[in-house]
Amino acid sequence: MRRADFSSIRAHNRLLLLRLIREHQPVRMSTLARMTGLQPSTVLRLVRQLRRQRLIEGTGPVSPGGGSGRPAMQWALQGSTVASAGIHLAWNMVTGVAVNLRGDVLASSAVPLSTRARRDEEEIAAAIQKTVAAVTDRRRLGKRRLAGVGIASMGLVSRAAVRVRYFERELDFERLVPRRLRPILVENDANAVALGEVEHGVLAGVRNAVVLYVHAGIGAGLVVDGRLVRGKSGAAGEVSWRDCTLLPNPMRHPAPEVFEEVARGVCALINLLNPEVCLLAGNVHELREALLPRIDVALRRWTNPVARDVRIEATTCDPMRVAVHMATAVLDERVFQHHQAERTPGEDRLEVARTLPLET
Repeated sequence: MRRADFSSIRAHNRLLLLRLIREHQPVRMSTLARMTGLQPSTVLRLVRQLRRQRLIEGTGPVSPGGGSGRPAMQWALQGSTVASAGIHLAWNMVTGVAVNLRGDVLASSAVPLSTRARRDEEEIAAAIQKTVAAVTDRRRLGKRRLAGVGIASMGLVSRAAVRVRYFERELDFERLVPRRLRPILVENDANAVALGEVEHGVLAGVRNAVVLYVHAGIGAGLVVDGRLVRGKSGAAGEVSWRDCTLLPNPMRHPAPEVFEEVARGVCALINLLNPEVCLLAGNVHELREALLPRIDVALRRWTNPVARDVRIEATTCDPMRVAVHMATAVLDERVFQHHQAERTPGEDRLEVARTLPLET
């Protein structure tokens, strides 16, 4: 086996162990060995490497079941080494957070936007820069290394160019975010919600889902076989976008035809993708009573019989939660998927963990 192959196997095992500690913390090394199929000596070596890099820490010994035997150390992620920032750009507010490796919120900020903001690039830029500066302030992050900044925005997003079409303006986030805080990860807000809820939220473990994000408009995040569908230009999921000002005010007197059209659109997505779950997220507390019954009726009328066992769920997902999802996405990409741990001299015995790595 070539040296490059050895290196890939080591990286695979280290990343897998780090993810398992994240998912099951606090966890003992014997449990990690059982889940991965690695020898205890290999797990010990990997744990020591991750500990030296201050990515994990011992949380104290615990006695085996029954209270007898030698106490075993449990391991968990360390929160004092790495941080990331997440920003949500909506039509009326820029919301930001910073989180540590464990996902604990270290700082938060919100800057309101005026009704002129969609036409005033300078106001948008100033609000983004103020929010980023607030949540990445060294007095809040301490000595933690910043892994990057994640930005979720309404509108069409170019992940490669780090730009978004925000109303009539094209925003270049590489111009708005200081170089020292990069890399920048950009995502459409509906996609950010879908990724966050499937990876770490109410849809954890679901591999096929439609997530309708209701905020200033209605967008969809589409997850198929565990992967987010973005499409050629990042516009997948922009189905039947409409401004929520079409809804009557007050909300307690909704126009039935609006909700019925949305319900039919939901059924079209269900027929197309055959998801396990259809999740309504965002500002849904006012829509729940009006929309969910109509979706139930539409399911019986408009969907393929084999797709009718889909679960329809609703959850509140405010801008702060979207920002947390983006901060977590930065950690997923920069630490839990592409982390390069140190190499140990003389490490010549290699095993491949039997548990498959998480999809990237």
